[in-house]
Amino acid sequence: MHERVRRLRLIGRGHVQGVGLRPYVHRLATRLGLGGWVVNATGEVRIEIQGSAAAVAAFVRGLRRIPPPARIDALIRQARPPEAAGPFRILPSAENGSAGMVIAPDLATCPACREELFDPSARRYRYPFTTCSQCGPRWSILGRLPFDRGHTAMAAFPLCAACRAEYEDPADRRFHAQTLACPACGPVLAWHQADGGIAGHGEDALEQAVRALRRGGIVAVKGIGGFHLLTDARDDAAVARLREIKARPGKPLAVLFPDLAQVRRSCRVDATEAAVLTSTAAPIVLLARREDDPLSGLIAPGLDRLGAMLPYSPLHHLLMDALGFAVVATSANRRGAPLCFDNAEALRELSGLADGFLLHDRAILRPVEDGVVHVFEHETLRLRLGRGDVPVTLALPRAAEPVLGTGGQWKNALAVTVEDRMVIGGHCGDLDHPQAQAAWSRECEAFPALFGAAPRAWACDAHPDHVPTQAAIRRARAGEGVVTAVQHHHAHLAAAVLEGRCAAPLLGVVWDGTGLGSDGTIWGGELLAWDAGRVQRVGALFPFTLPGGDLAVRDPRRSALGVLAALGASLDGPRVRGLGYDARSLRVLVRMLETGTGCVATTSAGRLFDAVAALLGHHRPMHYEGEAAMRLEALARRHAGTTHPYPGAVTAEAGWLCLDWRSALLEALAEHDAGRPVERVAARWHAALAALIAAAVAQRSESTVVLTGGCFQNALLLEGTAQLLRAQGRHVYWPRRLPVNDGGLAAGQASVVAGIWGG
Repeated sequence: MHERVRRLRLIGRGHVQGVGLRPYVHRLATRLGLGGWVVNATGEVRIEIQGSAAAVAAFVRGLRRIPPPARIDALIRQARPPEAAGPFRILPSAENGSAGMVIAPDLATCPACREELFDPSARRYRYPFTTCSQCGPRWSILGRLPFDRGHTAMAAFPLCAACRAEYEDPADRRFHAQTLACPACGPVLAWHQADGGIAGHGEDALEQAVRALRRGGIVAVKGIGGFHLLTDARDDAAVARLREIKARPGKPLAVLFPDLAQVRRSCRVDATEAAVLTSTAAPIVLLARREDDPLSGLIAPGLDRLGAMLPYSPLHHLLMDALGFAVVATSANRRGAPLCFDNAEALRELSGLADGFLLHDRAILRPVEDGVVHVFEHETLRLRLGRGDVPVTLALPRAAEPVLGTGGQWKNALAVTVEDRMVIGGHCGDLDHPQAQAAWSRECEAFPALFGAAPRAWACDAHPDHVPTQAAIRRARAGEGVVTAVQHHHAHLAAAVLEGRCAAPLLGVVWDGTGLGSDGTIWGGELLAWDAGRVQRVGALFPFTLPGGDLAVRDPRRSALGVLAALGASLDGPRVRGLGYDARSLRVLVRMLETGTGCVATTSAGRLFDAVAALLGHHRPMHYEGEAAMRLEALARRHAGTTHPYPGAVTAEAGWLCLDWRSALLEALAEHDAGRPVERVAARWHAALAALIAAAVAQRSESTVVLTGGCFQNALLLEGTAQLLRAQGRHVYWPRRLPVNDGGLAAGQASVVAGIWGG
């Protein structure tokens, strides 16, 4: 008796395109003797299988074991009447829309391709563009959807006969690999001298780059998402020269290591951090730096963390294998300008910065920075969305009209709602530079269009002087859509709630540097209650005054003056004179505080951190955002065993909670004046702020507390706060997939305007 034939249609959504899923499905179906087909269409993979009931059931079970990075988030099953069925086939992609499509990020070189790269008997031995269905560029080479070779930068490289045979062979790991190439048909390396002249190709180009780096030179290398500037990370002179030509005097630099063993010579690496370093994302990971680290002390001055990454492309594997030592790998751009990603642009914009250029002829269609993460409680927390992460796709609780979240002025990233999903793009950076603003404007058009969305609703920050806000207003005035401003801290909380699918009622602790409040002051140390689709500000840090307003972002001493005024301290005493201002400047600033002229009130936790850092010795203007606070955290970590906080106070009046830090700071300054180690003072100050948050939350009834905002990049603050809140029995959540900093703002803005999250 013949077993009854079944035919089943399966529709899968998730990371299903550009990740080797169709070849996996083909192999699974063929092994089980099933007929049917698989096709990419409209943001999903569609499969029809036909065969015995047992084989069909085994196929469905096999879909639950698909190898990463493929991922099926939702699987719809539909019974179909049997048909005449031949061998299982991969059909050409259906180009009937791209809404809701989940696109794979760029994937680091897989172990099989890495082994082949160094195998003298392999056809792709030492070929810098080796890939298969499980690795290689995806997002950065995508022109349009769906992800097929003809829609990517690989369309410029027709397959040779040998590659075509691999592409069509179901038994080959390159079966239907859209990025495959070889030395006969794929991209080629080229070495350009400092003046732009071509001086070598292929293996010779690689060797010339190696020689330049061994001499202490600075080399521009075209990676997957853009250009890096590389130089010897052991060489103080080379690192100092790189800082000088990039006008980057103090900001920490990332380091590219040849292998994990060398990372461990410079940093402490636990099992989770090692797994993240070697993952398909291969991001920059912030690691605890060893005191005997052999690398230059100029890489991250004043900090105890190092941004480390491993080779993520065949080109980087070859380069680092030849060098055998770590190199600084920093974004190739002039200060404030966007990342260089085009060959001609790099040769023009980086002239005078690089001693040579290692280029190739595979175009980068979507530039993307390296992702930056750190590991906390064995989980990865994103500090910057980039290569290996983007685009990030979050499921929405219901379908929404297309809305573009335009993000903030700094750490900008875009977000767009597409049916029942939200897609968040990569790091656009700070928008102070005209070139960065132009690149951002182009991305505002290109990013939603890629997903078939044409949003007429734009969500922006409430600050009227920010570039995204002004651009959205101009668009609305031109009749091209509707713009809605979302208060900065509401957007922070909305993004976290969306990612975590947190249920109301909840309390948000939103601490950051600068966000325009609805009362015209600068917020940044907020308690926001969310319930019944409504957000309410229910508390904040005790306010103080910033002389010069936003100028305090660059000069922490201004925050210190405002804090001292809030303490009632003399503005003519040795503590004020010790901040290092000349007499005339100090008179002007003190007069501003006395009269209120040019001053802005703030509840900013970020500026409070800056003020304390300045009062404990960080007197110079900041070279990069958060420098003073990061150095204060590094000091505190040296005395992390100190858990006894300075005493603060929380006052409650008419439902308003004031987190009063003044008594804690007075005791901290008294200890500092008494000669106690600055590390101890910094550690107790961190503990005091965590205790202050816990004391405020203790007066609220919400069982869920969300921690977000840029200050919670500070692992000491996050750890101390989470421990105290859990001890109260609270459920504590903070973002993992989205940055807690302004990189997550766009997602929150879009979710509020789309009606996904109450505003």
